[in-house]
Amino acid sequence: MNRSIVLPEEMRCYPSVYAFRDFYRIFTCFNCHALVWVRVGEKTYYDHSNGVLRSDSPIHSVEVPMEELDREGKYTVCFRKIIERKVYFPTSEDTVEVTFTFRPITGFPIRTYQLSDVHNLTDVALRAGVFWGDDIDLLIFNGDLPDHCANIERLEVIYDLASAITHGEVPVIFSRGNHDLRGSFAEHFSENTPTAHGLPYFTFRLGPIWGMVLDTGEDKPDDFDEYGYTTCFHQYRLEEDAFIRRVIENRKEEYDAEGVEYKLIVSHSPVSFVSHPPFDIELELFGEWARLLREEIKPDLGLHGHTHRTEISPIGGPRDHLGQACTLVFGCKPTRPKEGVPPFFVGNALVIDKDSVRVIFNDCDGNILLDETLSKENLRP
Repeated sequence: MNRSIVLPEEMRCYPSVYAFRDFYRIFTCFNCHALVWVRVGEKTYYDHSNGVLRSDSPIHSVEVPMEELDREGKYTVCFRKIIERKVYFPTSEDTVEVTFTFRPITGFPIRTYQLSDVHNLTDVALRAGVFWGDDIDLLIFNGDLPDHCANIERLEVIYDLASAITHGEVPVIFSRGNHDLRGSFAEHFSENTPTAHGLPYFTFRLGPIWGMVLDTGEDKPDDFDEYGYTTCFHQYRLEEDAFIRRVIENRKEEYDAEGVEYKLIVSHSPVSFVSHPPFDIELELFGEWARLLREEIKPDLGLHGHTHRTEISPIGGPRDHLGQACTLVFGCKPTRPKEGVPPFFVGNALVIDKDSVRVIFNDCDGNILLDETLSKENLRP
């Protein structure tokens, strides 16, 4: 088990392995400037910027082919601590190597944990998030893990949580939330968080599960005073609309591919949910996305956050405003500290099985608030 590995002092936490359609991105965080690469089997993959090894950021990522890591079941993180990155003859310390095991998803049941809306309440979120212990198979991040994005340090919550829950041993799915888009560092968010070559919307495949991560952006109109002319999410969503339609055109390589037995939709806010003004944005476009999901993709389950509630939302229920394609699970409920009252957190453990989904809402004090098993045949029409 990776948790028994003593990390070098230069590494802030364990690596975390994020899944996409046919590749993983392995993220590592350091307490120093370092050059980083990863070896899988006999092949080496580098964290570089167009051929130049990166050392200026504490957050590093390396893309590796999914097939290779699944086959090898382990990866080696290699790094050299920078002494001085001079224009000529830069100096660094000797190479350090640490090997970690990895367990790919190959079949059911899949023990999953969903975390969203942590808002940097790391301690209480972690106490809930370790529900499965070493038996976890998949971790899903649903956005708003940091409370804002004013600096790179706010992003450390992502990797601290993934480290403590997975120890770099199982895959993670990442979607961003609206609070991730606020602050001067938000424009660098995609460089330092798991994206598909810079795009925070993508599809993924993990064994019998196919999934789509959608990104709804900010939760109010672009001209809202709070944003101070810093957003253009309507145009961005039109580009994402084209992505959704490309996925549908390529359905035989995506959700209709051989071996797909389960289809997930993951996003911070579900497109079928409409809140009160000024949060009632993009009704026409989101209504069309809901239709495409409902009529074309036909997912089995949607996993979401944003509402700060834990709730199973059936088709036609009070959260279904634009036509849900399937049952949705709103997975996390944070409670910020107040005078005399400590922070609190409720998260969502799931067991995704061939014919059912078990939903467990648990809190940071070890209590189970709901434990309900849903039949797969009843999740969508």
